[in-house]
Amino acid sequence: MMNWQLICGPVWLVLAIGCSNQNYIPKHPPATSELFGIGNDDSVSPSTSTTAQQDTTPPRIILHNPQLDEQRGITPTPKITSAQTTLRGQAIDESGVAKVTINGKEAALNASGHFSAPLRLKPGKNPLHITATDIHGNQANKNLSIERKTNNVVQSDESQKLSTGRYYALVIGINRYQHNIPQLKTAVNDAVKVADVLKKQYGFTITTLLDRQATREEILGKLEILEETLGKNDNLLIYYAGHGYFDKKRQKAYWQPVDANEFRHTWIIADSITSSLFANAARNILIVSDSCYSGTLERGWTPTPKTNRHRYLQQMLNKRSRLLLASGGNEPVSDSGGIGHSIFAKHFLKGLRNISQSAFTAEELFKKYIKEPVQFGSDQTPQFQPIHKSGHEAGDFVFQKR
Repeated sequence: MMNWQLICGPVWLVLAIGCSNQNYIPKHPPATSELFGIGNDDSVSPSTSTTAQQDTTPPRIILHNPQLDEQRGITPTPKITSAQTTLRGQAIDESGVAKVTINGKEAALNASGHFSAPLRLKPGKNPLHITATDIHGNQANKNLSIERKTNNVVQSDESQKLSTGRYYALVIGINRYQHNIPQLKTAVNDAVKVADVLKKQYGFTITTLLDRQATREEILGKLEILEETLGKNDNLLIYYAGHGYFDKKRQKAYWQPVDANEFRHTWIIADSITSSLFANAARNILIVSDSCYSGTLERGWTPTPKTNRHRYLQQMLNKRSRLLLASGGNEPVSDSGGIGHSIFAKHFLKGLRNISQSAFTAEELFKKYIKEPVQFGSDQTPQFQPIHKSGHEAGDFVFQKR
């Protein structure tokens, strides 16, 4: 017995010290088998019983980036200007931190509890919910918001909806002429793709006339229907891909419908289109002509302002416009050069698909995507100008993405 007391006495003292934080003092010394977790299968090791009692304290969360100056329990909203940042901090727990999540996604975590996670921030307030869990399942939560500040003008441009009416498009494409006019290869495909982009990306209501549908009677009939149905706040785009002709002697331009022949009375003279545009109540009308349809008046454009862009676009919408975006002047234009499209249609479509702004003018589209690429890639000179005697004032056609 003396030997047992000499050997086990120090062990008993060690256990008493280890349990002092829980004020646990056993009434009698434990058996040797209990101290070392040996003996019968039914015996309980001290590590098991101690673990069940030892840690109910959740971790503590400290943020390093962004830093929070918390006072009286109020969590401030940090403000930054960048669209991306990295959230950094530390979760502190004596037992050890198992994981940290940011809005439900697990953050990178090292052995000392330091964590980090990349964040993409939208303009305005971005709510964050941080959860730290220790190895025993205790959790701590922290809620905050990071506010992304942006230039007020730019933010207004992207978030405010321009006040305008409906958007309509009459899209005409002719390859297979019925009489002795040369056939084209890409006009119908150009028209189909333009109609698809205008409908899906810009929300236009589309009317298409392709090949045999695009007779003189049908084209003029559809223009007349649009005169009767469009309101004063509406917008109309007319896209024509087909043959055109400029009579230098008479100084008149023509479109040639699918049933045209060598006689001019079977063509559509520009004057009749101009008269239809003048009579149409729509606020803004843009003709995009991949053929010969040119005027002689050129407009002195005012550069688009870099500030107050929303106001500028609204002004362009509010003023009546009748504009022509043509693939060339009085010269013949190419029916190829764009891999399945005319070179003009290729760059027109590229601009509609890829331009970064959610709202933009026809002038901006022309200058950025059409003028130089078409001119330097072919023998034709694209034009953008008001249509003479059509009722044009000082506005512009404004495209708006859906």
